[in-house]
Amino acid sequence: MTKLLRLEEMIDCLEMMDKPDRAANYRLLLEQVGQNIADELAEHLGVDCGATHCEEEAFSGCCTAFSPKFAGQPCPWPLDQFDTTEWDDSAEAA
Repeated sequence: MTKLLRLEEMIDCLEMMDKPDRAANYRLLLEQVGQNIADELAEHLGVDCGATHCEEEAFSGCCTAFSPKFAGQPCPWPLDQFDTTEWDDSAEAA
């Protein structure tokens, strides 16, 4: 039997082991990678994205907010394969 941990969970383990500096370094690296991916997705899909943030697993983990570039813009594929209630097509771009 094995124990599978997501990256955020491994970082949380470092925090629990009293290694906050190491946890912060890895969190920063994940944010940088996540921002690169988010920027590429947003450019390709013609949407806006915010900054990537990594929080403790108990909260949201590593995530980036995507939003429409213009009011009425539908949620594009493949973003529409995830929680579509989070897409507000009536909102103006941030």
